[in-house]
Amino acid sequence: MILHEERKVVLLMGLDKGGIMNKKLALAVLIVLFLVGDAYGGMTAEKWITTYKNPDIGEKTREVLMVYLAGVADGIEIMDVILEAKGHDITFFCVPDNLALTTDQRINMLEAVFDKERFKPTDPLTLAIFDSYIYAFPCTDKTN
Repeated sequence: MILHEERKVVLLMGLDKGGIMNKKLALAVLIVLFLVGDAYGGMTAEKWITTYKNPDIGEKTREVLMVYLAGVADGIEIMDVILEAKGHDITFFCVPDNLALTTDQRINMLEAVFDKERFKPTDPLTLAIFDSYIYAFPCTDKTN
């Protein structure tokens, strides 16, 4: 059974055409999605930070952690833009228009909210990243 999110990925990639090669490629994509989801999707904020700060982890593991964080952060930023573009009257955070955040800056933001104990260590990493944006870029003109 293909889950909803995996089905969207298959359709977006144009793999839902019915050919044998397309079915094999779609299966490979789904397997990767399940493996990545199991490995990093349920990671807590504390586990991410502890793993990232561990001097004994390999460089590839550190790179995967950074890519995962960057992907989640990009998704959060895109969500904010889409809400505004669709005319929704809600703003969670206000990143300056001329600011392009680096992964290192995003890690610093996450560490700041972790140090302030703004969330439980067992909270999902995604929630902690979202909170780091709210903490780092509060909206000064709260009209919502």
